[in-house]
Amino acid sequence: MARALVTGSTGFVGRHLAKQLVQEGDEVVCLVRDAELAAKVLPPQCNLVLGNLSDEDALNRAVENCDRVYHLAGATKALHKSTLFAVNYHGTRALLTACLERSNPPVTVLVSSLAAAGPSDGIKGRTESDPPLPVSHYGKSKLLGEQVACEFRDEIPITIVRPPIVLGPGDRDGLELFRTIWKLGLHFVPGLRPTHISWIFVQDLVDALICACKSGRRLDADGNGIYFVAGQESVPYADLGTVIGEVLGARARIVRNPHTAIWAIAALSELKTAITRRPNIMSFDKAREANAGSWTCDTSRFESETSFRPSVNLRDGLRQTAEWYREHGWL
Repeated sequence: MARALVTGSTGFVGRHLAKQLVQEGDEVVCLVRDAELAAKVLPPQCNLVLGNLSDEDALNRAVENCDRVYHLAGATKALHKSTLFAVNYHGTRALLTACLERSNPPVTVLVSSLAAAGPSDGIKGRTESDPPLPVSHYGKSKLLGEQVACEFRDEIPITIVRPPIVLGPGDRDGLELFRTIWKLGLHFVPGLRPTHISWIFVQDLVDALICACKSGRRLDADGNGIYFVAGQESVPYADLGTVIGEVLGARARIVRNPHTAIWAIAALSELKTAITRRPNIMSFDKAREANAGSWTCDTSRFESETSFRPSVNLRDGLRQTAEWYREHGWL
């Protein structure tokens, strides 16, 4: 039986991963900031360590006797960009430092993002050998987290996984997309030219992370140990809205927005954030990504070096997500 630490365990992907690890018989440790929330969303078998990535004592207690670490904790939105770097860069360094202090450092899976690599050239997906070109502060902070991992690669067995947009039950960031189509019958598409996206269903991502931990290659000086993972196929972003409409039983009219409109929407969102002091996902940072074109990745390296194959197609994944939203009163 493995002892696995999951950071970010109360987040969308983290809670799915913790549940799967418990089901597989692992002893699961979760570093959590909110014990009350953790008690609601995590399996009761999880061992909770209260703290965060800036708490050295909590990190040391969390990694103690662990032979696997899944590092999912991260900031995707914030009032100030400094928070993105504090969590995604400095937080990663703090965790790896705690791992290094173990006599037998645990195998560590760092969950990064396609945003760290940057946008792609249309349908042709980015590969691990392409030089990273992030366009957002978020992407740059995740890339710095990867660079920190590379600093520790000779002492800690580390694998980096870069997922694209993640879909599935419990996803709050994707909820607005469903709501807009359900209530207004509209799907807003950035840019006037067709763009494509890679995506992955949350359960497939969980399976990919476990597979990367068990059988993936580790970081080395030759660039091995970094993987893109994604679902069965990339799709035009416009088609994403069309399929959501179909699984909801609603017609989704495609509305293409010029880049200036995306910036205007982001400006209004930033104004709301300034007033409410609550960060919104549709920020200037997200506008940079939305206006950058396609976001696709090539997963052939991961699929050739491991046994992983995505099992959920787009329609089934979106149908499961929509059903979950309805069952829980989110739609």
